[in-house]
Amino acid sequence: MANLKNIIRKNNDTFYDYQTEKAQSIAPRLAITGAVSILLAVIFSAIDDSFVNAVLTVQSILVGFSFSVLFFLLSGAEIKSVTEGSIEQKQKVKKLKTLSEELFYNVSYYNLVAISSVLVALLYLLPDMDQNAKIPTMVLDLLTSVTGSQDVLSLFSSVAAWIEVVVRFGLYFLVIEGMYTFWRTVRRVSFFFAEKLSLGAEPIAGE
Repeated sequence: MANLKNIIRKNNDTFYDYQTEKAQSIAPRLAITGAVSILLAVIFSAIDDSFVNAVLTVQSILVGFSFSVLFFLLSGAEIKSVTEGSIEQKQKVKKLKTLSEELFYNVSYYNLVAISSVLVALLYLLPDMDQNAKIPTMVLDLLTSVTGSQDVLSLFSSVAAWIEVVVRFGLYFLVIEGMYTFWRTVRRVSFFFAEKLSLGAEPIAGE
């Protein structure tokens, strides 16, 4: 659990302006994502199985791709130190080293969100995994007979309906957050390699 919190915290720390290093708040983005997720959860009373299957397929593919990027970053994205050259070059190398470390947490955070969305999608499918299960019916019959009232059935239905809304909200939130995180990570990886290539093309003072 501590490692998961560390990944989330490290990923949140990567939200800053690369040039000025001024921190950027993630609260507005999370608020918008949450509002859109609530709206979708309320508007759409049910999630089609095809949508869930699409989420499972896409997230599985992207998780595999992100793991490939992660291994590539760990194996071949090191930045060589510059002992000679301008102050600007040394500062650029320092920033790129920091960025390469941050990308590790960006990819790790995406994997965490994507895997969580897969688990929630499977949870949403859970009631349909065994349509012939008799346990819920037996429990309801037992509670009804003990209390002598049908109110327990109404209460159970209300609770189940709210749980379904919460699960829908969670799925929409994780899907939106995952897509945003993947898009942002791809942009940062592209920027990283573009800056790395430009650094290699710059002549070092004295050469």
